[in-house]
Amino acid sequence: MNGFEAVCPKCGGHYYGWALNAERYRLCGKCGIPMEVKRDGVPVPAGSSTAGPKESKEQHPRLR
Repeated sequence: MNGFEAVCPKCGGHYYGWALNAERYRLCGKCGIPMEVKRDGVPVPAGSSTAGPKESKEQHPRLR
């Protein structure tokens, strides 16, 4: 699995997608508790975003 994956430690719900990069989407939709988020199998610490300088808008122009 490439990209973001999250698992709820309470109910076991699985979530996938780039929205998990934002802290506000890291809560379980069923339980409302914080989930364990991984990007490409590597844990993403709570309170962090994985966007870095190489992923800025300046380097990825908008498609027309």
